[in-house]
Amino acid sequence: MDERSPLLGTATVRLRPVHRHYRHNVCRRFCAIALCSIVIYSILSSLFMIVFDHDFDHGHWFPFSVRRNLTHEQLQEILLRVPSAKMAKKWSKYYTSGPHLAGQNYSQAVWTQERWAEFGVQSEIVSYDVYLNYPVDHRLAMLKKGKKDSSDASTWKVSYEASLTEPVLDEDSTSGLEDRIPTFHGYSANGNITAPFVYVN
Repeated sequence: MDERSPLLGTATVRLRPVHRHYRHNVCRRFCAIALCSIVIYSILSSLFMIVFDHDFDHGHWFPFSVRRNLTHEQLQEILLRVPSAKMAKKWSKYYTSGPHLAGQNYSQAVWTQERWAEFGVQSEIVSYDVYLNYPVDHRLAMLKKGKKDSSDASTWKVSYEASLTEPVLDEDSTSGLEDRIPTFHGYSANGNITAPFVYVN
């Protein structure tokens, strides 16, 4: 090598022959591919059976053949027979028979979980930390300006005060519950507000 030697040159590399370390290499490769295919097919078949609720006793082998034997009339009969107006009325009466303010009445959540368990639906009750406000006191009154007193200041008198409670009905036992939720505006600020009102029908 000297100053006249080219910077780029061509080097000839002789490749060494590949030695087969194992006998019957092609056979081993075929067996490995076959075994992997069988394992993958078994896993996929199991997943399809779980998702589509297969029944081998009735000859359902292919995943997409499940429940194809229902006619339109049979499906319509199931949809009309399963939902029960009686049960809907019973559940609605239970949920509305007591106060269920957000964050309270844990017993209703437990009751719902138990009903779902009867239907075969597994569930769990999870707690979350959230910001909720509850009423401490409330008042709504209409004030009327009275005559001026000796200090030349106007006096205010209560012209009307709203009860802010619904009347108790004999036909509705929930209207007279002692722990019923008072009327309040959720997430409203604390304080007293005095201002003119506008009637907008």
